[in-house]
Amino acid sequence: MPSTKTARIVPLTLFALLMFSAPATPYAQSALSALSNAYVLPGVYASHNLREGYRKFDDVDGYLYVENTNPFIFGVTVGKRISIDNPRLRFQATVELGNGSVKDGEYEIGTNMGQVWASLYSVYWTGGLQADAHLLFPSNDRTFFISAGLGAHLTYFDIALKHTDTGKKISGVSDGMRGALSPSINVGCGTEYKLSGRGGASVSYNLRFWRSASYKEVSNMFPMGVNYTEFFFSQSIQLQYLLPPKN
Repeated sequence: MPSTKTARIVPLTLFALLMFSAPATPYAQSALSALSNAYVLPGVYASHNLREGYRKFDDVDGYLYVENTNPFIFGVTVGKRISIDNPRLRFQATVELGNGSVKDGEYEIGTNMGQVWASLYSVYWTGGLQADAHLLFPSNDRTFFISAGLGAHLTYFDIALKHTDTGKKISGVSDGMRGALSPSINVGCGTEYKLSGRGGASVSYNLRFWRSASYKEVSNMFPMGVNYTEFFFSQSIQLQYLLPPKN
């Protein structure tokens, strides 16, 4: 079970909902927006990920919680919005690619130059497919929306060691990339504007829960191996450029 520190998400969620709230145009007066059928070309995002790790030994009941630092991941998205006859509802499918790392600690190690301090980093590469439904609240100069959906994400995880004083990477240090394929659930809210010409812009805030790592960990501390599972509670801000198709 995830730890209670994930409750820190709640105030940010309420803040985002208040930030994006606005009076909506009555349903009968709403018109189908050209941006509701647009291409996302491209989108960029920055996410902060609360990292919940758990170790489980074979044939032992219960889990051992692992205190982790929380990485930032930056990435790009491309996709397509799909409108229907209802001007207050649409769907969006996007493909995402991201990368990020976080420092997990500093250690003194021996080299041919003597003892030096090195920083250990956890490194992530992520890719995924996300499908969301958007409920729209149009106003005179913009459209507000709330979103919810499901996705599938593939994450590769590795470690890197760098000199603490110079930041130069120390070669030959790797556990080998380990992958985890996971479903995800996503909720969020946002607003969009029509730009001059055909295009538009959108900014959104999203929450996501997904599994970011799952592998057998072998080390000096765990020579027989221990099952390690990790979850992300991700908060992200996303900017999208929207291009409606030509009529």
